[in-house]
Amino acid sequence: MSEDEKILKEAKMEKDGKIEFPLLDRGAYRVRVIYDLNNDGKWTTGDFKTKRQPEPVSYLPVNVDIKENWVRDYNWDIGEKNVKKLKIKPAQSRAGR
Repeated sequence: MSEDEKILKEAKMEKDGKIEFPLLDRGAYRVRVIYDLNNDGKWTTGDFKTKRQPEPVSYLPVNVDIKENWVRDYNWDIGEKNVKKLKIKPAQSRAGR
């Protein structure tokens, strides 16, 4: 994906292995995996009425910076779901107000 989360290339994995995205333009990219639990080929949102959770999504923990004529390899175990963690701000103390 581009930095603004526009999908540029997609690949589907049926088993363990390697995915290549050859001939990318230089720039910064994000890599995301969708755990397609219902096997419909797309991300399925949650449904409040049926109490269905959305399908999990994980992001490669680093941005991928592609330079001209470079090859970049990343090892990423997508079995460890690197789901975005919410940043929760600590509650501010009301003392002294």
